[in-house]
Amino acid sequence: MTRDYFCRPDAPTFPVRMTIDYPPLSRWLLKLSYNAARAQGAPEAEYEPVIPYILGDGEAPKSATTVLIGVIAPVPAAPEEVARGLDAVWHPGVHTIGKLTVRIMSERVLLAKLVSFNWYVFGVIVWTTGTARPARRRAVEGIEQFNGMIELKRGASTVVVPRPFMDARTWAMTVIRGGGEMTAQIPPE
Repeated sequence: MTRDYFCRPDAPTFPVRMTIDYPPLSRWLLKLSYNAARAQGAPEAEYEPVIPYILGDGEAPKSATTVLIGVIAPVPAAPEEVARGLDAVWHPGVHTIGKLTVRIMSERVLLAKLVSFNWYVFGVIVWTTGTARPARRRAVEGIEQFNGMIELKRGASTVVVPRPFMDARTWAMTVIRGGGEMTAQIPPE
């Protein structure tokens, strides 16, 4: 995936079709997030249920986990931005790890992170033990509807992202203003 998607500087065209292998991708995203938290001296307790999975123990984490993907769209720079020296087209050009805030169901979310590579942004949510599948499904549907991200299904599969979840200028401003944090909007219960 890195060579085929994440390291390519050219913008993807929509709809974006990707082939993924869910177990290694979810493990890798959790590992990157965990290593970033350790490097920043952040509390590691929220990662405890997934550490064995990160280290290669088991086919799935002990806690229910959801992985979503969003793809950023290029956007032309305004003439005044070009005059200030920016490229003619906004592109993400960053890899970042940040917090995904799930407000409505925060008591059911153990861990929620964003991991981005150029045009591709992944949301990883680890649910508290006992969070029922219908509640998780409702939350994920809300994220898909309001944030434009798509849930990745377990197993090797092809996912089609029909539209961008955000344009590159908005993403850059979100990362700058929020330190990589994005709030997942979910309809009220």
